[in-house]
Amino acid sequence: MASLRTSRRDAKELLAEARKLVKKHGKIVSAESLAKVNVLRDELEQAAKGNQPAVIAGLWRKLDEELSVQFGTVRKSPLRQYVESIGSAVLIALLLRMFVLEMFKIPSGSMVPTLRIGDHLFITKLLYGVRVPFVNKLLVQWGQPHRGDVIVFNSPVEPDKDLIKRVAGVPGDTVELRRDVVFINGVEQPRHVVSDDFSYWDRSEDERTWYRDDRNRLIEEKLGTEVHLALQNKDKIHPEEQGPYHVPPGHVFVLGDNRDNSADSRFDGVWTVPFGNIKGKAFIIVFSWGKGGWWFCHGHSFICPESGLRLNRLFHLIH
Repeated sequence: MASLRTSRRDAKELLAEARKLVKKHGKIVSAESLAKVNVLRDELEQAAKGNQPAVIAGLWRKLDEELSVQFGTVRKSPLRQYVESIGSAVLIALLLRMFVLEMFKIPSGSMVPTLRIGDHLFITKLLYGVRVPFVNKLLVQWGQPHRGDVIVFNSPVEPDKDLIKRVAGVPGDTVELRRDVVFINGVEQPRHVVSDDFSYWDRSEDERTWYRDDRNRLIEEKLGTEVHLALQNKDKIHPEEQGPYHVPPGHVFVLGDNRDNSADSRFDGVWTVPFGNIKGKAFIIVFSWGKGGWWFCHGHSFICPESGLRLNRLFHLIH
């Protein structure tokens, strides 16, 4: 049965190629030669409906040889077809990555509790417009980020880095933080404390080890229409005021959800993100590998001391 299935599959592929060659290049051969190709094509099509793989294979060879004789100058070799198929798949994948969808891995704890180190997420790249990769220019714009959007962007201060933060201010806004409370255009943004003793796992990049970050205050905050969670360090001595920061046209002001552990628009000389630097909006977590995950450790499946698959993080929409 496997031989019959294989023969039928090969016949179907060759018949499709024959139809395409006749339709596209039929004028380059004589009427007599074209009639011969069509007869062989009809015979193979009829044989493919039967249960004799040897007959199918024999007619397949005859039609294949005739196509090579009549359409040899325009017929693609199997190697060329394979290379073109692979090339097309790679090109489509590159275009999708450049203009539609891209994966991003969370490298630090600056967006805890929304995102954890080791989360892998998709970003949508057409929400705001079409961006020219590598040059940070918008080719076409039909939207702009809103307050509360989580975006991935090319850092304005470190061009070789991509960062992920939350939009706190849009063009024309004035953003201030007064003892970690966000004010936009002089209006205090709604917030309340969810937990006064929140802890999470952070990772030292230098030592490549995980450590527990304790004594954090978990808050629920609203920026624009988006409600999300954020963190504050309970032991931090907060400055009386940060800002005001004025957001220029064509830019956004961003903050990390982990407010006391985030290099964002408040730091490195104060910066905002040009629209052209924005790669896309974070959409969904599709994979997560890190502290507290499950894996086969020492021959058994349990929570690993270092890293594992965090099933409870998979397919979470980001907001």
